[in-house]
Amino acid sequence: MLERFGNLLCVVAMALAVLPFWTRHVQSDSTRDVFILVGIVGVAGLILLMFLDRLPEAWNHWRIMRGIAALARDTRLLFLHPGYASLLLVTAIAGQIALAGAVLILASGLGIGVRFVDCLVVMPAVVLVSSLPISVAGWGVRELAMITAFGMLSVPPDSALALSVVLALTATAISLPGGVIWLWSRSKPSMRGNGQSTKKPL
Repeated sequence: MLERFGNLLCVVAMALAVLPFWTRHVQSDSTRDVFILVGIVGVAGLILLMFLDRLPEAWNHWRIMRGIAALARDTRLLFLHPGYASLLLVTAIAGQIALAGAVLILASGLGIGVRFVDCLVVMPAVVLVSSLPISVAGWGVRELAMITAFGMLSVPPDSALALSVVLALTATAISLPGGVIWLWSRSKPSMRGNGQSTKKPL
């Protein structure tokens, strides 16, 4: 959860870093305001998460509250430790660079003429919009964001839509092996040193 939240904060930071690009192409203050608002909410959410273990001790008899307190301690350990925070930042940026590279390769295969720097600029905003919890796995929202973002680069809407769908299907295909391994590991009984299963009968 913290890894995903940290990645999302990095995506917000990258989207804010390329904000001049968006304000230059979109003649509306609402786009800038939305990005800034999301950035403020993200930082405020991080600060709030760090201090959730400061809630009244009487609430700790609830299991969920003990879990939230542990999450708050882990959040401070991750984000306030220079080494851990730097590693998270590097991996998040590397992930966005890899995503931009994947989009460039797919766009080239579809005959869409975009540059790597174009993908690196627009994709953080697309990821940010797609992360909003208003659709299933970002479908629909991601396509609209891709059409809007790549439309600023003179990419036709049908080509941007095709690129978005191919990107989503590629990501799903890449994730399938991990899902299979996860299901296999869950179905395989854990074994002790004496070869006996640790599962207890119901």
